[in-house]
Amino acid sequence: MTDANEILAAVVAAAAPGARIASVAPYRCAPLPFPAKLTLDTDDGPVDWVVKVVADPVPLQLESATLRALAELGAMGFAIPRVLAGPIPTTAAAGSLHALVLSVAPGRVLPWIGVAEVASADRTCRLLFDAIDRLHRLTPRVAAHPFAADLPERTLDDELAAAARRVSPWTGTRVMSEALAVLHEVVPRHRRPLVFSNGDYNPLNVLADETGLISWVDFELACFEDPLIGLPKFQFWADDGGWSLGSKDSPVDSPPTRMITQIERATRLLRRDDHR
Repeated sequence: MTDANEILAAVVAAAAPGARIASVAPYRCAPLPFPAKLTLDTDDGPVDWVVKVVADPVPLQLESATLRALAELGAMGFAIPRVLAGPIPTTAAAGSLHALVLSVAPGRVLPWIGVAEVASADRTCRLLFDAIDRLHRLTPRVAAHPFAADLPERTLDDELAAAARRVSPWTGTRVMSEALAVLHEVVPRHRRPLVFSNGDYNPLNVLADETGLISWVDFELACFEDPLIGLPKFQFWADDGGWSLGSKDSPVDSPPTRMITQIERATRLLRRDDHR
């Protein structure tokens, strides 16, 4: 039995004693193999689960609490997974782990990796922006829920302070020094009221069908955050050659060159915006 199978068997034994795993379909390849969709054979018939397993229980505790609170709100304009069990502590050869068992949310992930058609990319972007807007519109209702006291806050000031402290190959470079100097000037003038967010605007976390947005998944990083944080941070985290479209149109496509270009463009835009 592989580590993955051992872990899943331990989760099923804890959450649904007597059930048998009929099939496993990982949603990604790394870290192996979670999250994964499980189909179980039970006395009441087949049941589908989504199982997330991590070493640190904190993200799963936050996701579980967030999903339960959102379910109490109702009428959100999109579906979310239901918490079926967990976080459940379990032990396997890989060590002490924690599992969260969720229902399978309806819809299909938005096309992102390997998208080569402009129409598909445009639809993904439009649906993602609509999905983010719907999250943000929940802010007053989430803020009024007792659970809100447990949600972390992420501000531009916090992000800038963390970036200034971080040691990386960019530390001390001209581009980084100029960008930090500009940001220290303009961030205080660009603060916005915090909004509710799942904390990860990856298009793979938005599920849709032919009619449009259906579901949001992945609330491990749920928080109240400055609305200017989410999309720019996802863009810079992602080495997104997967779109294919940009690399076909760009004469210079190395990730470091794109990063420098993005930072310099952002610096110019901030300076221009600040002098309007």
